[in-house]
Amino acid sequence: EQPKGLAVLRRTLGWNEKDDQDCIKTGFSLAHFAALSNDPQAIRELALEGKTNFNQSLKINAFHLAYMVQDATPLIAAMVYADFPTVEALLEAKADPYQRNANAMDCLFLASCRGRTENVVGWLQRFPEWDVERNDKLLGINPCCLNALTGVNKAAIL
Repeated sequence: EQPKGLAVLRRTLGWNEKDDQDCIKTGFSLAHFAALSNDPQAIRELALEGKTNFNQSLKINAFHLAYMVQDATPLIAAMVYADFPTVEALLEAKADPYQRNANAMDCLFLASCRGRTENVVGWLQRFPEWDVERNDKLLGINPCCLNALTGVNKAAIL
């Protein structure tokens, strides 16, 4: 396992003041990169600094990164790319679980699309009343159906 934490993340990215300014334009924050890097320690350190808006959403479509469309938040990035401890760190930092991307897709739906079973299970344990039967308006399917198609146990389900 690689060393983690905010200093390592900043050094790895070469993050500087220009990146802070670019974040204002693009919405792509250090919290997004911490989520994409599966680094709960960096998220906790950002929370301790008290300067990060964990609900900052992308102002651009980052098509070179699947699922990172306009309005994607660090929590969406974590549900799609990271493990559940990173998701938990963002929730503890007060990331809004109800934010959706520009396509009106929520965290659970996107994790289901990606087949992130651990995150789906963790999410439903944390939010047992989540509406898993809400059909996505763009695709016309709900998270339950998606998990049957993309989950690691799909062979047994199908």
